[in-house]
Amino acid sequence: MTSAQNHLPPSNGNNPLNGSIMMMNIGMNIFKVMLVALVVMQLAACNALKPAQDSDNKDNKDDDLEAITGNNDNDNTSDNGDIVREVSKPEAPDTIRWIPSNPQDGGVTPPAGGDVIDPKDPNNPVEPNNTNDSTLNNSGIPTGMTKGSYQIAVLLPLYTDEFSTTQSVPKSAIRSLNFYEGVLMGLRGAEGQGANFDVNVYDTRVNSISSLMDKPEVSNADFIIGPVSANNVVEFAKFAKENGNIMLSMNSSEGLATENPYYIQASPSFSTHCAAVAQHVNTRYPNSQAVLLGRSSDANSFSAFQDAYAAFNGSNRMSEYIVGGSSVNYDIQGFTNYLSKTDTNVVIIPSNNQAFVKAMLRELTLIYRTYPIVVFGLPRWESFYQVNVDHFSKLNVHITNSAYIDRLDPNVQTFKLSFYNEYGAGPTVEAFKGYDFASYFARLLNQHGTNLLQVLGNQSSELLHSQVSFQPVYIMNAMGEDPKVDHFENRFVNILRYRNYKFVKVN
Repeated sequence: MTSAQNHLPPSNGNNPLNGSIMMMNIGMNIFKVMLVALVVMQLAACNALKPAQDSDNKDNKDDDLEAITGNNDNDNTSDNGDIVREVSKPEAPDTIRWIPSNPQDGGVTPPAGGDVIDPKDPNNPVEPNNTNDSTLNNSGIPTGMTKGSYQIAVLLPLYTDEFSTTQSVPKSAIRSLNFYEGVLMGLRGAEGQGANFDVNVYDTRVNSISSLMDKPEVSNADFIIGPVSANNVVEFAKFAKENGNIMLSMNSSEGLATENPYYIQASPSFSTHCAAVAQHVNTRYPNSQAVLLGRSSDANSFSAFQDAYAAFNGSNRMSEYIVGGSSVNYDIQGFTNYLSKTDTNVVIIPSNNQAFVKAMLRELTLIYRTYPIVVFGLPRWESFYQVNVDHFSKLNVHITNSAYIDRLDPNVQTFKLSFYNEYGAGPTVEAFKGYDFASYFARLLNQHGTNLLQVLGNQSSELLHSQVSFQPVYIMNAMGEDPKVDHFENRFVNILRYRNYKFVKVN
């Protein structure tokens, strides 16, 4: 059981969240939740724990929130009408506490940052983690130990400095709160199965990374979820590497950590998405003509796809067509020179510009009857409301995504009802991810302790939001030297095809 100083504003007698508070308040026999108490009381009149559906204007997401979702949102659970079974409310763990925001403790930082964890249990001493050679096995993956209890830190941009009892929840906080709610439910489920955790939570919007790294709770952490924004991830990853803290990053950007076997990337990187497309094309369309279609500004994306394609096809490269002209009149007159009238033509358009994608698909529908075409695009296409859905169908449009939630799955339905009973609203994709990753790594901690990195590569699993497969990414050294582990990454990517007016999983 963890104690913490409790800084709560005055209660509002007409609080619409009283039900939520009673589900998770500090008076529960099993779960002492200082964090929820603080957040709920600060958001008394604004339904903060009801995950809002923030579906509009996706092209202008905050950087923190893009990282949480991996920029690959695909929540197929927008309605609550498919809940078909009742489940008992999960018991809550008893060791989560809230570390209150303290502007004097490091000040306010740019989006994201944070860190936390409880001091060592004197009845369960742990040797300090470090990254010297004695903690690494022959393959360069850190070893660890099993204990009776594990300390977990959650570092999320919760925007508590923007909350008010007289206005709605800041839009910037919605996705982080949904992810956090999922994390709570995942940890409760794990503790209900016998796991024992001490969990602390920091709002990284109001605590600087440097101030948090000075805290003894951070240096003693067994497992850390977050931080989120790229700058904070880079800074904290260096600390985690030096201190030996296992760190789960929710940011899908590449190159944020190097030669850091303690760093786990939850969402597949762009290169991994490219590799998934290349593998799918090589398997399903082995005799196809593959062409990259885009503007000169897409050159970096072209290179990533070419590298992935070469991994399956040796020195063979895809054709590239750079579109000229302007948004008023794009010029693709010569594009048919790259296409076949007899074989399938795979056209990859690595662009997130909705107007450009709309124009290209419109042009391709004019020739698809003569040139058989299959189009591959990016995750954000799923939210492109301006694109004619008939173009998606006619061109057999495929996209990649880090998430695919099957609303007919009984386990998904069970979670949706359980989440609704807990928070009064259906879970978003962020809530699914928070629950899945918390449950997955809590199970590994309980079974393998901090030695979980040794077995992580063999722990592929089908979660609610997606299958996951965390694999070590290696750095090749000079000839004769063993490769070093650069980091771990979730390498599974969902391939979705537009069919019958929705995207469905095909891999």
